[in-house]
Amino acid sequence: MIFRQCGGVFVFGRLKRCSVASIFKNHLQFSTWSKESRIEYIRRYFHRSSQLLEVVQFNLADIGEGIREVVIKEWHVKVGDKVSQFDPICDVQSDKATVTISSRYDGVIDKLHLNLNEVCKVGQPLVDIEVNNVVKSSSSAKVESLNKPVASVNTFKAAGEAEQFENKPFVASKPFSSELDVKMQNITSQSTCSNLSSSRILATPSVRRIARENIINLHDVSGSGKDGRVLHEDIQRYLAGQSQSKSQLETGAQSEQGLTNKYDDKIIPLNIIQCVMRDKMTESQLIPHFVLSEEIDMSKLVEFRQSINEKLIKLNNIKITYLPFFIKAASFALNEFPILNSQLDEKHENIIYKQNHNIGIAMDTKNGLIVPTIKSVQNLSIVQIAEEINRLQQLGLEGKLSLTDLEGGTFTLSNIGSIGGMFTAPCIVPPQVAIGGIGRIQHNI
Repeated sequence: MIFRQCGGVFVFGRLKRCSVASIFKNHLQFSTWSKESRIEYIRRYFHRSSQLLEVVQFNLADIGEGIREVVIKEWHVKVGDKVSQFDPICDVQSDKATVTISSRYDGVIDKLHLNLNEVCKVGQPLVDIEVNNVVKSSSSAKVESLNKPVASVNTFKAAGEAEQFENKPFVASKPFSSELDVKMQNITSQSTCSNLSSSRILATPSVRRIARENIINLHDVSGSGKDGRVLHEDIQRYLAGQSQSKSQLETGAQSEQGLTNKYDDKIIPLNIIQCVMRDKMTESQLIPHFVLSEEIDMSKLVEFRQSINEKLIKLNNIKITYLPFFIKAASFALNEFPILNSQLDEKHENIIYKQNHNIGIAMDTKNGLIVPTIKSVQNLSIVQIAEEINRLQQLGLEGKLSLTDLEGGTFTLSNIGSIGGMFTAPCIVPPQVAIGGIGRIQHNI
């Protein structure tokens, strides 16, 4: 605590944002100011708190493209890390792409609200960040004070109280300081009790769902996560403990129940990409489909690819698959029949002929089917198409495809030949009007 007489006004509190020397370097001038000016000057630089830090709740902003929820794929920070504006906070995966979320503040990470692979909706908190001197605005996130709720004395109750101390030596009287401490303890204890009464169990929606399905009261589960958060592992341990207790009491009944549970159905919720697949395939069924299947003699293509690969192996030690040839051939076909590279407008009253051949390739990943797009195929060579396929496949496996990689498709190819398939009738990807399916190459006698 600092007790100081400043031009007749007694001040107590901690120094805020500047040193004692800088505050009182103009002490002689300070004593000539009006009472109102002195009180305002003191209020600006003194307060009683542990630190001048505030916690900003950093929420997931609207990413655009109609994205309403994402999955946390990777954290770039942990509690205690210092961050600056535009530093990466985390990578999130939506139904369309992987996006990196950047910090809007300079500060220190105070709390991570979500674990990996948990769902976060737009507007929900991602992290808490300790920042200095946050200016609150109507559009800013909810700001919580890091300090405990203690009393803050900036001015005396009235100007007359300040006036009565002018030009008198200061004596810190015991009754005054004791009374202040008692009042502050009461305020702190009341706030603490209020916080305790309004506390609730911290758990993710998926954990709460599992608890409801197993008729578990979360208050009975000891949370091992940060701030007592109940995790999936805690539920599993609780269930295991219950099972063990029941087995000790009813060994025979537990054995029969175990045999029954062994054959229970498993329920797994769809991930974001699977939900999009469901919606897109349902929407696709509104498009009138017809299927045409043809067999084509690929002998010349096989020979041509072999000759090209021999040269590429010598130059760059790389080989090209058949898919780049099929994509380039599709571009030639779209150039000859532009109606296949068109879309209907939203009212289904006009045909929009697309100038670029942005050909999507259906790609299976561990999270589901995605369709990244190779842009302007009409301007690319076979080798350039192969390089773009390799880039998209690598990003797809890592779950790091961007919105740019996934949007803007005008035509799609689905290659089931890579898994030995002969015939397919793929679903058209809205709002496109056509899709091509490719089977495997085989020798026919």
